[in-house]
Amino acid sequence: MKQLPVFIITIIICLLFTGCGPRSHDGPPDPGTPEPPFHDGGFVSEYGTMTFNGDGKTVYIDFSPEYLEVLNNPPNEETYSYAFTWYSFGECRYDVATEFKIYNDASDTSLNFSLYLEGEGTTKDKIAFSYPTPEDQNVVFHRKSD
Repeated sequence: MKQLPVFIITIIICLLFTGCGPRSHDGPPDPGTPEPPFHDGGFVSEYGTMTFNGDGKTVYIDFSPEYLEVLNNPPNEETYSYAFTWYSFGECRYDVATEFKIYNDASDTSLNFSLYLEGEGTTKDKIAFSYPTPEDQNVVFHRKSD
C-alpha cells in the first residue's frame, strides 16, 4: 500500500511529460500570400551593391571598403550563393526570413546577416541588414530602378 502513492505520482509525471508538453511549431510563419518572385537586378546602399541573377541562388557582391572591414574583409566583387532562412530552421521565402546567408565556393567564405524585420521586412524592392553593420545602423539595400 505504501507504494501506491509513489506509483500514482510517477504515472502523473509521465503523463505530464508526454501529453501536456508544448508542441513545437518552429519554422517560418505562413503569410497567407503567394510566394514572391526571386530578387533580380541590382540593389544599392551607401555600403555597396548586390546584383541578383534572378535564379534564386546567386548574387554578385560589391561592398564598400568600410563595410568589408566590418565583415572581416571577405572576398569582394565575387559571386556568392545565397539563401534566406528562418533562424536556423532552413531556407524560406524572403518575406518571412530572419537571416540572409551567402557563401563563396572559391574561397570557402560564408557570411550571415540578420535581417531588419520591423515594419514590412524584406520585400521585392528592399533588403535591410541589422547585423553586422557599420556603427550599429541598419544597412538598407534598395532595388535600382530600371
